[in-house]
Amino acid sequence: MTRLGLKRSGRVAHLLSLTLTDAIKGADAVQRTWTQLLFDCRVLSTMFPDDRLKKLIPVIESHVDPFDLSLLSSHLATNVRLAVSRSQASTLYGLGDCTFSPSVD
Repeated sequence: MTRLGLKRSGRVAHLLSLTLTDAIKGADAVQRTWTQLLFDCRVLSTMFPDDRLKKLIPVIESHVDPFDLSLLSSHLATNVRLAVSRSQASTLYGLGDCTFSPSVD
């Protein structure tokens, strides 16, 4: 990766970590919310390897019930790998572009 690419990746990771930190502060106590935040953080930290994102994972895990976390860990890991590989494949094959068609009423 070029120096410019690393700088952009670091900037994206910084913005994502700020967004996730705000989400953590505003999250409710529902386990589903914390599980989704954990999944999102793991996906993003895999796509944008950065210590700021990795440091948020234990913070989020501390809000998830330990029993639930032990049951969900392997499923989360599998789904994180799938999400990252799908994201990379769609970007590789040019499917990541958003196209909007006008709606006809």
